[in-house]
Amino acid sequence: VAGYVATDSEIFADWRLMIGTRYEDSTQRTETRAPTGGSPVTTELSEAYALPAVTLTWSFLEDMQLRAAYSQTINRPDIREISPAAYLDPVDRDVYVENPDLEIAEIDNYDLAWQWYYTEEDSIEIGGFYKDFSQPIEETLLTRGSTLLRTYENAESAVLYGIEVSQRQSLAPLGDWGRWFYYKANGAWIDSEVEIDQDNITQTNDKRPLQGQSPWVVNLQLTYDSLPRDIQATLAFNMAGERI
Repeated sequence: VAGYVATDSEIFADWRLMIGTRYEDSTQRTETRAPTGGSPVTTELSEAYALPAVTLTWSFLEDMQLRAAYSQTINRPDIREISPAAYLDPVDRDVYVENPDLEIAEIDNYDLAWQWYYTEEDSIEIGGFYKDFSQPIEETLLTRGSTLLRTYENAESAVLYGIEVSQRQSLAPLGDWGRWFYYKANGAWIDSEVEIDQDNITQTNDKRPLQGQSPWVVNLQLTYDSLPRDIQATLAFNMAGERI
């Protein structure tokens, strides 16, 4: 069950304030049965949240603005991650053993961005972001005898921060043919640190970057968009730094 309420208003001539809250009440319940029969193992994760969001925008020029935002979000474990059953990953062939004691991760998000809309279609944005995690869900290793398995655990906390630059630009200045083409470019530098509770998780370090988080990411996109021909085609490129 979910719902939200929000308001958007101009508090001064050049200032805009958006305030809202999203309410979510969810229950994730699994029943895991052995192939040989017997009573099922039941897990249930039930929580309710009121998640606020605030955005303040200052349009200090006709085509430029500063935007500051704060929001709370959550990250629920997957149904498969809380079912106490093992499965074989079809891609890397690793065996995963799930954790019925996983909790929902809570995240505080802070964003600040400068945005310039220098034409009706084209824009550039430079922004910074900071995220504070409580009980982030991390993929970890588990040893059972001589077998090395993978599982999921809640870490104590984590922070993530970075800078992002993005642009959308039409190719019309290059000639009449260019009016059907535009490119989008996006790049981000990201740093993170997760704090591990060594009493619950066996790790080589009690502090490290978040599992799966690259220190940098680059995205490029070239699009042909012709309304008269009713054709749209996109060539995309993505590159990311090394990650755990």
